[in-house]
Amino acid sequence: MKIKKIISIISFLILTNNYINALPKNHLQKAVAAMELGLFNEALKQIEIAKIKNPTNAQVFRLKALLHEANGDYNKAILEWENCKQNTNDSNLINEADIHLKNLEEY
Repeated sequence: MKIKKIISIISFLILTNNYINALPKNHLQKAVAAMELGLFNEALKQIEIAKIKNPTNAQVFRLKALLHEANGDYNKAILEWENCKQNTNDSNLINEADIHLKNLEEY
């Protein structure tokens, strides 16, 4: 029974790793794929790589804020939403950040 469980876990890890790595080399896309699979730590890793490559990309801050919210790291999420707003002129993105920031005031 234990061997079947271990094989299932290894198979899952191989498949998810292959899925993430099969995407284009765009680290934001890899982060989104990891998020969809519930692999939040992998998504954060990919976002950090994207942030190094493009430190003023508001979408990087947006995804990072969403991940922190999903993980319950509300103070980190607030910081990332504020960074998102500082790095964009897109009114829709600013409005989205404002909505999240207002909701996060409780925490």
